[in-house]
Amino acid sequence: MKSFTGVQTFLGLAIGFVAVLSFSMAFSHSIAHAASGGNASGYAWGGTSSSDGAYPGIGWISFNSSSDGSATTYGVTVPTTNGNLSGYAWSENYGWLSFNSSDLGGCPSGTCAAYRNGSAINGWARFLAANGGGFDGWVSLSGSGYGITISGSNLSGYAWSSDLGWIDFSGVTGAFSVAAPTASLSASPNPVTSGGRPTLTWSSTGATSCTAGGPWSNSGTLSGSGLTNPLYSNTTFTFQCTGPGGTSPLQSVTVNVTAAPCSLPWGGTINDGSSVTAYQSSSVTSPSTCVSQTRTCTNGTLSGSYVFQSCSVTSAAPTVTITADPSILYGVGKTTSLSWFSTNATSCTGTGFSTGGAVTGTTSVTLDTLGSTTFTVTCSGPGGSASDSKTVTVSGQPSITVAPVGPPLVQSGSTITANWSVVNMQPNTCHLTGTGGLDQAITNTTNSSGTVTTPPITVASTFTFSCTGLDGTIYSSSFNVGLVPQTMEI
Repeated sequence: MKSFTGVQTFLGLAIGFVAVLSFSMAFSHSIAHAASGGNASGYAWGGTSSSDGAYPGIGWISFNSSSDGSATTYGVTVPTTNGNLSGYAWSENYGWLSFNSSDLGGCPSGTCAAYRNGSAINGWARFLAANGGGFDGWVSLSGSGYGITISGSNLSGYAWSSDLGWIDFSGVTGAFSVAAPTASLSASPNPVTSGGRPTLTWSSTGATSCTAGGPWSNSGTLSGSGLTNPLYSNTTFTFQCTGPGGTSPLQSVTVNVTAAPCSLPWGGTINDGSSVTAYQSSSVTSPSTCVSQTRTCTNGTLSGSYVFQSCSVTSAAPTVTITADPSILYGVGKTTSLSWFSTNATSCTGTGFSTGGAVTGTTSVTLDTLGSTTFTVTCSGPGGSASDSKTVTVSGQPSITVAPVGPPLVQSGSTITANWSVVNMQPNTCHLTGTGGLDQAITNTTNSSGTVTTPPITVASTFTFSCTGLDGTIYSSSFNVGLVPQTMEI
């Protein structure tokens, strides 16, 4: 402990001066340090700092102007939750004892602010009269083996000043109790129809944790809102919170669930327990009849599966098909066979040919011009009419030309080249055949031309160029090659 050897005269004068002013001038000298009255009241008591009692004790420390009747308003506020203390107390011998964080910078150690942590008060306070000379004015509010605690509306325990000694806080009282937490819970809308999802809204004050009951979870949040899962029966939700001040009353809300109406597949709804007639299809074709079922609403679920509100019976629509065989003719003056077949028809007419009114039949048509001709058959009946068409194409007659290049006489052992061309032939069906079993395949397209070379010729030969036409007929063209006579010597 400090002995104040160098500051005895200073402290004696300061203490005397403060005491005189405190009792004769009602603290008017210290108004600059006063603050609004806090929630603490009563007195702390300070002893002396040294064993020989050479220095006067702190004496009484007033924690609220209402305690001593001072005309200057002051006081100390102890928070009802964790947080910093604030305000001023008054010592009859040492003046203002500040708990304001702004006055506590540069404390000897640890956290400088005076603060509440649960039921304990920690940190520092300071006598503002300290001005050097060995008197620093610091008061430690907690330390090894000592400290100040809060119990209900009372403080207890001791603080320590290395300059002035122990300070007993057991005479300080106030509204220090932590307020009990609150919790609230609501649901909207309420009631809901079966399968509905109301929004739960919850909030709390003074809580550090909250728990939820019922088929929901607030994930430990203190406030919020969110949709429930779909509800199918009356359901109760609960919400309760805890905090430094205890546990809140249990909050609950019951969401009532009403039977749900049913949506109809064609629009609209029916109430629970009501029924409608539904049909398998919207219409059927005679001689078929409409098929129906009764669909009943049970708490939002509609029985059955038919989805049409009404059904009508109609006559079957005609169908018709026409074919041409063949549909491609090679060369003019060729004949194709037209056939038609219909259902649900009473008569048919033809375009490009005559049906004679028959609903089914076959007729032959000869085409004398190149190009395409479309034949249409239209059939009518009680259910309407229908048409079908077929196009027949007249293409050029397949043909082949082949001719040797040069005179048709060659020396024995020579070859000869021939030019060829084809029209309307099937691809890659051409061959060159000749004497000695020659059968040489020729690559061709439908309409193409080219050249071909024979093997060496040793005897007079006939060569034939043949292809398969697009009409399936084999067409051919031939040429002859002779040998030049040899001159005989005598």
